[in-house]
Amino acid sequence: MTATSEYTRSYKPGQILEYLFGPDIRPELTSTSGNVCKTECGRTIHIQGSKIPYSTRDPYAWFADYFYLPRDFDATISFDPRITNILIDFDVYMHLNSCMKGFYARVYGPVVHAQWDLNMCETTSLNALEPDAGDCMQADTDRPGYPTGYFATIHLRKSRLVQTFTNYAAGGTPDPDYQEGLDTTCVDRFNEEDAAHHVTFQPLNAARMSPYVCRKTGFADLRFELGWNLLCCNDHHLGLNFQGAAPSGKRPNPLVLFDPIIGNGKHWELGSGLTAHYVWAKSADERCQCAFHLDANLTYILKAREMRTFDLRDKPNSAYMLAAKYRKNDGTAPFEKLYVNGQGQGQATVCGLEPSHIFALEYAPVANLTTLNVKVNNDLHADVVAMFSLYHPRFTVDIGYNFWARTVENIDFNDPYNECFPRVSALCQPGQRDTQWALKGDARMFGYQAEQKIYGQGGTGACPTPPASPPPERNADVNKPQALSATQCKPYKDANGKIYVADIHHGKNQVPLNFALNVDDNPRVDNPNLANVCHTITNAGNTPGTTPPCPVTPNTPSPPPPPFPLTIDAAIPLINEPYGTQTAQIQTSYEPVFLSYDQLDLVGPRQMSHKVFGHFSLICDRDQWHPYLGAGGFVEIGRNKDCRNYPNCPYNMVSRVDVALSQWAVWFKAGVAFE
Repeated sequence: MTATSEYTRSYKPGQILEYLFGPDIRPELTSTSGNVCKTECGRTIHIQGSKIPYSTRDPYAWFADYFYLPRDFDATISFDPRITNILIDFDVYMHLNSCMKGFYARVYGPVVHAQWDLNMCETTSLNALEPDAGDCMQADTDRPGYPTGYFATIHLRKSRLVQTFTNYAAGGTPDPDYQEGLDTTCVDRFNEEDAAHHVTFQPLNAARMSPYVCRKTGFADLRFELGWNLLCCNDHHLGLNFQGAAPSGKRPNPLVLFDPIIGNGKHWELGSGLTAHYVWAKSADERCQCAFHLDANLTYILKAREMRTFDLRDKPNSAYMLAAKYRKNDGTAPFEKLYVNGQGQGQATVCGLEPSHIFALEYAPVANLTTLNVKVNNDLHADVVAMFSLYHPRFTVDIGYNFWARTVENIDFNDPYNECFPRVSALCQPGQRDTQWALKGDARMFGYQAEQKIYGQGGTGACPTPPASPPPERNADVNKPQALSATQCKPYKDANGKIYVADIHHGKNQVPLNFALNVDDNPRVDNPNLANVCHTITNAGNTPGTTPPCPVTPNTPSPPPPPFPLTIDAAIPLINEPYGTQTAQIQTSYEPVFLSYDQLDLVGPRQMSHKVFGHFSLICDRDQWHPYLGAGGFVEIGRNKDCRNYPNCPYNMVSRVDVALSQWAVWFKAGVAFE
């Protein structure tokens, strides 16, 4: 019977960060804000908003717009992750020679107190003190908030947005009453938003980053062995065993990115093992011996349900991108039916094609959609120990090597708890199977009806001069917002062959949010087409023009009265801002491209580590029992290689990700053996 108290700590934070964030972790950046986080590893993530010119922005910077941060946001987040475990391991070994010679049973397992700390520190944004620029006469391009149509139907002020990434990563969202304080008297810039047009901003509900230490305490896997020593002599032995592990540990928590793990994730584990030793040298009186020991254990980790958060294929860290929800384009209030490429009025009107879905006034981090119930198992778990031991009646010395590995995880998301699969292939949230989600990128989500003049028609008659047409009618819904179908899920290739993609660093439009330049018209959304709505207009209040009717002559019938009130159809262009010009007609997606299960990056990491260890024990001989005390330690080197960080990473590789913790430990051990 033994009890071991052990302290372990990780020592290669860069490897942990490479697995968590890949190539976006960069050397520490200097800051002029007066607040610089100094870390031991000097690794940071840079975050910049869309107001930072693309010509000068950091190509590895994350896109602040995804995190509801101001457009002028410019800050760094530093990390120095550390994993610390304190455990007490209990081990009971029982000879069962009374049942059958060489039989034995063993039960063991640790109580673990785990502390996982990202050591997350955020610098102050370089533009944190820049005023909100609330003057309604100031151009949108000078505002650190967001212009009309980008997130909502109205302008979002900087003061109503999330102010730090740390706040966002802990679940922060823009102020729900984001319209409060908006100067709605500036009718040349703003329309006041009603409740029907209010936008919902979901908080980050999975993979949250905590600036604090996360702690857990629990009993890790309870392991057992039932074995038989086939050969058992004084200077050698060979044994086989059946072994397993009960899932007494903690299930992984997907809500927190760096959450402590205790045990093997609530998996049952079954397998077998081999034990052997051979005394290869001993003194003449056989009191001192040198022996070689070998323990080899191979187990199968059974399938168990977990919740995992996934990125999208070819988009590292895309769990932190922003998605938009879409509903059917059926003309349901508060929006009209959306069309593309419509033109003309009257009998020549072509309303255009109807996109299948339009924006449904809700945003969510991609992690909220890609955190799913999955079933996970490993085909093989190997743990092999080779050790040399020196025995003396008063002490023992052990020096050894430990190889530990797990094969690639098998991940199956065909789980009945996933409501949207296999019923529908699209990603969705519970209770929302009729909706779709897509990447927002830097797309504009609303257009505004242009100030279009609607012309009626003159009357018809048999004489050569019919009545004149009525005066034109102004579109009564001018400046009314209309939800678009714009998405940014697939790459866009321009005429010069340049490829644009929406990823964690930027969207596809990549143009200044300056409506005055009329260049921000969603030029690179998926399948771009000119957006419009289609109206049926009744000229009820108009009268014919002043042209007199044809004279009535003998044998000539009188002309029929002009057909008023007159009803006609008209295609109304959608422009990129209220009170703008029709030359800035905005584009939308026909058809939109949505997120689906086959886009998930089901990364199943392989794990492998190499460990060297040493142990020293003092032994006190008694007649019937032998107490002992010992101390030791190990250094473990984990293998870490991430193919995801390199181009053309094949999806059929045995493993695209190798990851294992590098750590060191010291322990103290006490035990007693009974004869």
